[in-house]
Amino acid sequence: FLNAQTLMSIKPDESTLQYIKDRLSLIQYYQKINDEQRALSVYIPLLSEMISLFWNYCVNVRNDADENFYNFLAKINTAEFICAPLEKIIELSGYSHSHLCKIFKQKTGQSLKNYHTQLKVEYAISLLLDSHLSILDIASTLGYSSLSHFIKIFKAYTSLTPVQYRKKLIFNRDYQQPQQA
Repeated sequence: FLNAQTLMSIKPDESTLQYIKDRLSLIQYYQKINDEQRALSVYIPLLSEMISLFWNYCVNVRNDADENFYNFLAKINTAEFICAPLEKIIELSGYSHSHLCKIFKQKTGQSLKNYHTQLKVEYAISLLLDSHLSILDIASTLGYSSLSHFIKIFKAYTSLTPVQYRKKLIFNRDYQQPQQA
C-alpha cells in the first residue's frame, strides 16, 4: 500500500517514523517464524495508523492547494490581471491550461474564461462611471483589440451597450432622489 518513498513524502515526525519502522520489523519477524496471527495483530493497528497519517497528509495538501488557489484568485481580481490576456493569467497560475481550467471550474462553478470576461465587464462598468475615458479607451485598457467585440461582450453581460450603460449610470447618479427621513 504505502511504499517508503510515499511515506517519506508525507513527512511524519521522527517518533511516528520510528514506530512504523519498529512495527514493520516486528511484522517481518512474525512472518519469518510463521506466526501469522501475531503478524496480523501488529499489522492491523499499523495499517490504521498509516491510513490516518496518509489522510492527514491529504487534508494538508488539499488545504495548501486551496490556499494557493484562493491566493491566485485574489491576484487575478486586481486591475493588472483583469486587463491582462488570459494567457498571462494561466502563466501566473503555474498550472497547464487544461489543469487550471479544470480546477477553476471545480472551485468556482464557472469557466476561467467566463470569470475573466465577467471581471472585465465589471471593471468596464467602474471605468464608465468613474472616468472620462472613451469607450474605445476602455476597450483598449481591457485588452480588446476590437471595439465591436468589446461592445458585443459588454451587451451580452449587461443587456446594454457601454454608451447606454454609461448614460444610465450617470442619470442614476446625478438625478437620484434624496432619501427622506
